[in-house]
Amino acid sequence: MTQVFNWSVREFLDRAGAASPTPGGGSVAALSGALAIAMVQMVANLTLGRQKYREVEPVVRAILDESGGVRAELEALAADDIAAFDQVMGAYSLPRNTAAENERRKQAIQAALRQATEVPLEVARTGMVTLRLTEQLTKAGNELVLSDAGVAGYLAQASVKSALVNVEVNARLIQDRHYVDRVLREKQRLETQVTEMVNRIERTMGRRLGVSCEEGDGSR
Repeated sequence: MTQVFNWSVREFLDRAGAASPTPGGGSVAALSGALAIAMVQMVANLTLGRQKYREVEPVVRAILDESGGVRAELEALAADDIAAFDQVMGAYSLPRNTAAENERRKQAIQAALRQATEVPLEVARTGMVTLRLTEQLTKAGNELVLSDAGVAGYLAQASVKSALVNVEVNARLIQDRHYVDRVLREKQRLETQVTEMVNRIERTMGRRLGVSCEEGDGSR
């Protein structure tokens, strides 16, 4: 498995910008999500131990505890996305000289496409967990670093939406219509939820910081 998160930032950027399909959008979406949860961890750590926030310490501690697993999941998904793409490319390159070979190739392609759909879908689901933790933290976190919780929210939003683009592209190549319909329904539901959650995060930040945050599409 490719250890994406062992690369330096510069190496990741160089590889992402190279004339190679991996790391591509799925891995970048996972990286965005990992950066989001890192911001959640930072805000939580800078809230714990402060006298002013003693009453909310159990809530913040729970957020911090859960965030470690989220971050580890996103690190794994970044590598899984590369592996899933390689599987798709491998399936398309299988021989098709006979009817039997052609059938095996079709089955391999469909299986690979399903995996290439499931990985970014899981990135999106994990991004929603990050948004839930961010929303909780904007209510309880240290006001001095609350803007960093906002950054977490926007990065998580980008992660979810970017991952869902890949979900739709791959899902529409899958022949199992029941599976495709289920995936696209979940995609639509997540798109609605991410906008609602970001709007709530913006409202909470605006209330606590005394600033105006625009609503509508979940962005400033």
